[in-house]
Amino acid sequence: MSVNYQKKKSEAFLVQEIYTAYREFRNSEGIKLAELFVKKNKTNQVVWKILGELYKRANDIPKAILAYRRAIYLIPGDANAHINLGLLLKSNNQKIDAEKNYKHALTLDPNSTLAMNNLANLLRQSGKVEEAEKLCRDALKINPKYDMALINLAIILDYQDGISERISILNNLVKSENKLINLQAMTHLAITTYLRNQFNESRDLLARSKEIQNINNSILNNEKKYHIYLNKILNDESFNHRASVNETVKKLFVIGDSHSLTSHALNINIGGETFHCEAFLIKGCKQWDLAKDGSNQFKNKLNLIFKKIPNKSNVLLSIGEIDCRLDSGIIKFKEKYPRKSIDDIIENTINRYFKYISELNKSFHHNLIFQTVPCPNLETNSVFEDDYKLLNYVIKSLNNYLKLRTKELQHKYLDLHSLTDRGDGFSNNKHHIDAHHLSRQAMTEAWKTKFMDKV
Repeated sequence: MSVNYQKKKSEAFLVQEIYTAYREFRNSEGIKLAELFVKKNKTNQVVWKILGELYKRANDIPKAILAYRRAIYLIPGDANAHINLGLLLKSNNQKIDAEKNYKHALTLDPNSTLAMNNLANLLRQSGKVEEAEKLCRDALKINPKYDMALINLAIILDYQDGISERISILNNLVKSENKLINLQAMTHLAITTYLRNQFNESRDLLARSKEIQNINNSILNNEKKYHIYLNKILNDESFNHRASVNETVKKLFVIGDSHSLTSHALNINIGGETFHCEAFLIKGCKQWDLAKDGSNQFKNKLNLIFKKIPNKSNVLLSIGEIDCRLDSGIIKFKEKYPRKSIDDIIENTINRYFKYISELNKSFHHNLIFQTVPCPNLETNSVFEDDYKLLNYVIKSLNNYLKLRTKELQHKYLDLHSLTDRGDGFSNNKHHIDAHHLSRQAMTEAWKTKFMDKV
């Protein structure tokens, strides 16, 4: 046998060893074997792809990106390699490069439903809802039973006027054999049925999907949070003693992020008059999103809601808490642009937010009430002290600017911050049901003691 043949045989054996380690989740061993291999043979594209996946499992995303870039350099026409690189770039917040790779994958394989769906997901999160919807529908033309595209389309339709189609999709996906899709669908449907006052159906869906908490997959992170939160709301004793609602009772429409769910179906007293709360959820909406130039899914849904409810309605805007988290909004923007003053960032956000809301409301003349951000309720042992102090400062400052603009524009506000303040800007632990959200009893008390209706 020739030396060349023996070398190729030895390399083939090593590649098989690397693949077996990958398949059997022996990640550290697989990385060592693959790294040794590519030092001697830099032209084996398969090993570079396996190494990229092994780095991904080890959460070493920068190295995984480099491995996939090498694989694409060796075989530029590998559409799947471009898709996998796109996923890695997206997880590393390199969204522009991720979009380029998905689009390049589609030029290489125009019928790749995976590339279509991944690109749709990215575009949806970037606010390009119409493009995202078209891609999902294109993927479903090729494969009508493609569950990933269906759940993505259902999420997209939540920001548009597509409730009937959305419910139909979710009801079908509840029967999916894909466990992740099945649990996602049940959680989204539980939220939808809750907002449609089908509380028993919502409880049933939450009970059937409780397994979601045992699955360690980042895809389900958002649904897990909603699952826990909605369970807490529905276990509130107020749901066992709900008074019947007279049709003549006035409505208060509570519009905004997840905080709006707490107020749904509450009867509150304002100035001696009873109001029945009806919530409209805009998942993930920040003041920042509404303050930005251009269109996005959050503006689209808020516009649809303002049109749907009667003109001159009473509206509580429950938006702003997500702007004030350590992992999003104002603080993340400050990290990206450290030379900018955090007070300038907050003031600019508030001013642009109010400008957008005021312009939008010119056509509807709703009676607007603005909800302040409650005090932070994070576990102190899970957050650095300086971070907690910064969060406290951001929340206080945003609320102060919000109240100032509210008074200037002769609107009203509901002061959840003073309700939850122990005296130093941190939570008094009396009103929260988790790190961010308040209980239904807290909202009832807020309307009694913290509604500022004098301008």
